[in-house]
Amino acid sequence: MQHKYRIFFAIILASMLMFARVSPTLAAPPPNPIGVWDLSGYDQANNLWVASLVLIHGKNNAIIGFADWAANTGLGGREYVAGTYDATTRTLKFHGTKTLYPRGIVRGSYMAVFSADGNNLINGKWSASNAAIPGKWIAKRIVLK
Repeated sequence: MQHKYRIFFAIILASMLMFARVSPTLAAPPPNPIGVWDLSGYDQANNLWVASLVLIHGKNNAIIGFADWAANTGLGGREYVAGTYDATTRTLKFHGTKTLYPRGIVRGSYMAVFSADGNNLINGKWSASNAAIPGKWIAKRIVLK
């Protein structure tokens, strides 16, 4: 008799599974700008600037990090940054908080749009309230394989 019940319950379970709705898989979280970036851009004086930009999570959803800058003019240094990311508009904004070993760099203000695929920062602009020359930049995410 027990064998009949097992078969009955197996049939019921199989029927339920056939007609059960499969719950949607949890979507991966949207890409965010946390990571390491290979940045390049030109200021209005046509100087080429490159940087390794490292962004990590800070307190209260802030983004913090640093950029190690170098220019084709021999200028450069490290700039520590802090900022925010708006996932709705995919806009990253950050500003320099201090510099280390500055040779011709100053703290700047930066803005860029995060690409939908999560691999690029595009339409970047920088400026500063002091003597910095405004510029435009892009960045590509560095992915270790």
